[in-house]
Amino acid sequence: MNIRPYTSTDQPQIVALFDDFQDYIVSLDPLKRLRRLDGYGQSYLEQTLQKIEKNKGAFLVAEENGKIIGLVVGIIKTHEGEELLEAIPSTFGEVIELYVVLDERSNGLGSELLSVIEKYFKDQHCDAVFIEVFAPNERAKKFYERHGYGVRDYFLAKKIN
Repeated sequence: MNIRPYTSTDQPQIVALFDDFQDYIVSLDPLKRLRRLDGYGQSYLEQTLQKIEKNKGAFLVAEENGKIIGLVVGIIKTHEGEELLEAIPSTFGEVIELYVVLDERSNGLGSELLSVIEKYFKDQHCDAVFIEVFAPNERAKKFYERHGYGVRDYFLAKKIN
């Protein structure tokens, strides 16, 4: 298994992984507010690449025998403008995606991907890492808690008809 930077030749596999990931998140949504339409994976890949370019980010893939089995995407952010009225000035990393294909879960790959992106953030002089987790994704929440992450914010929702 090899962890390496994303290249444009990875596009078809990454699009399929983004589609799979969104399908999984949709299946967890208790309010049934999410969906995945055709073209989602390609559009999300394009958005992700733009975020990386804009925010000095990293997009890494885990590959085994020519097949991508996991990915992690992180961007660098700083507090600026009005944010400085409520937050101390800092540079921090944000993990915007971490995904491992179903057959490869629970074998340490997710931990390895997280470790690699955290090292990238340290090398970029970040002083914190933030990760957003969809609340119904208990498996992901427990994974991050095992790695020292804790809940900082809650975003609550209610469906009204």
